[in-house]
Amino acid sequence: MTAELWQDKVVEAADAQKMLERAVGDSADQRRFNEAILNSVDVGLLALDAHGDVHSINPRHQRFLEALGGSDGILDQVGRTFGPDGFTALAEHELPTWRAVQGETLRDYLIWVGDHVGERRAFAVSVSPFFAPNGVFDGAVLAYHDITELMTAARLKDEFVATVSHELRTPLTSIVGYVDLLLEDVTGIPADARAFLEIVQRNARRLHRLVDDLLSDALKLGRAELHLGRISLAGVVRASAVEAEKAAHAAGLHFDVRLGRALLEVHGDGERLSQVIDNVFNNAIKFTPPGGTITGSLRREGRQAVVHIADTGRGIPPEELQDVFVKFFRSPGVQLDAIPGTGLGLAISKTIIEAHGGSIDISSVVGEGTALEIRLPLVGPPAARSR
Repeated sequence: MTAELWQDKVVEAADAQKMLERAVGDSADQRRFNEAILNSVDVGLLALDAHGDVHSINPRHQRFLEALGGSDGILDQVGRTFGPDGFTALAEHELPTWRAVQGETLRDYLIWVGDHVGERRAFAVSVSPFFAPNGVFDGAVLAYHDITELMTAARLKDEFVATVSHELRTPLTSIVGYVDLLLEDVTGIPADARAFLEIVQRNARRLHRLVDDLLSDALKLGRAELHLGRISLAGVVRASAVEAEKAAHAAGLHFDVRLGRALLEVHGDGERLSQVIDNVFNNAIKFTPPGGTITGSLRREGRQAVVHIADTGRGIPPEELQDVFVKFFRSPGVQLDAIPGTGLGLAISKTIIEAHGGSIDISSVVGEGTALEIRLPLVGPPAARSR
């Protein structure tokens, strides 16, 4: 019996040894497979431990280090890492490696790396932290995707669009101005000729707005491009409403905008704010079927002026609301119905409003309509003149 038990134990031990050998073999195969993947991907990979020390890097990341420099395996360092514009230096707490050690998760965090402007490379950096079984932060993996060529192509596209838009804007301004002058100041124009001129006026203005949208997008409108001054927001909305009312009535819509008597002055660029209000009114008119209603109001809430514009149009599906401020976004339904547009109006409007320190929000119900609210900070009362 002892011999039989001993023989059984020997067999069990042999089976266990074979299973262990298979597990070791499988582990080695899996390791070789993982190494092959890490060595072949066109993304720089950097693994940091919980203290921020480099655990490992792949060959692609090593090539980035050899081309751009860096120390201890770290590519992004203070003094040689810049923001999305390629010129604003990032502080230590803005670096991907620093944020990775804090346990943050990043997706496509855009940076430029390099000591000299002409040699800098653009990277979209993603960070994935990992944790020990007890939930304690144990390190992070950073993926560096070189997108320099993509960013260069985007810059060249913007320069081209800006140049073409600028060249188109000047003759279009003259066309719109002279057509307006003919319709307003010249008497005795035959009725059929006036109808033709109004068609020219309407389409020239539409083309002018499209060119303005393209130019604003290409220039990446910000505070530097604003000509700020103390302006009456009510005056801006009123001027846009006058033109929008004509278009609304021509489209068979009811138009009701009530502004009250308050001036509600803001520190802003009147032309750019007019562009925003025009865009909102134009969208409301474009997406509202005949018989619908466009409403607007202006009110004060604390230290903010609030512009509210609503329509009873087709509405926007909930899943598309988060994309309406994305450049060039046009919903499948709009494209299917061949409603004209570039998908730039709301994106540029959001940029302009945020450049003024304000906010723009949208709400919508499919089949019932859309409401858009613009909030801008009010300026204080004018300083008293000294005698």
